[in-house]
Amino acid sequence: MIRLMFFAALAVFLVGCVTRVESIQRDVDSGLESEQGYLLIAVDTNRELNEIHIDGPRNLVLTAADLDQDENYILFKAPAGEYEIKKIDLSKYFGFRLQRGDWTFSVQPGVISYVGDLKVRLNRFSFGGSFELVNEASEAQEFLERKFPSLISSREVHYFGPGEDDFFQAVKRYDRGEEK
Repeated sequence: MIRLMFFAALAVFLVGCVTRVESIQRDVDSGLESEQGYLLIAVDTNRELNEIHIDGPRNLVLTAADLDQDENYILFKAPAGEYEIKKIDLSKYFGFRLQRGDWTFSVQPGVISYVGDLKVRLNRFSFGGSFELVNEASEAQEFLERKFPSLISSREVHYFGPGEDDFFQAVKRYDRGEEK
């Protein structure tokens, strides 16, 4: 009986540590807390996914509802800090735990942190596939200009995925007329 109560309490604790994200659908800057930023990620996959687990200051879960939208991009608020994509679930019972590698990114306070496009290519008849976090900043910029023009006029966009890129800063300089 004590063992059952322990496992029940542990399950409640673990579920409480995971935050399901609420993606932003409207072009309104609803404000951020002092140590919070916007996280922008795209998920490009050839199969339906159930969940994507991201570990960090707050463990985040992108659900099938987030992943089943018209666009590949998902924009949501997240606490600032370092994150790592840990697991991609195909169903409630089967998924892939990602090995250490280029799955880390950061969210900075007060800005839109683009972290890359998660490319998931799963083999049709076997249990393998390929996973990659790719910087496609120009496509992310086009998405933001099309869906969130007011938000990007009030918030800076920066790339904080694997590697370095100052594409968004170059776009800002160009828009201000500093580069021709």
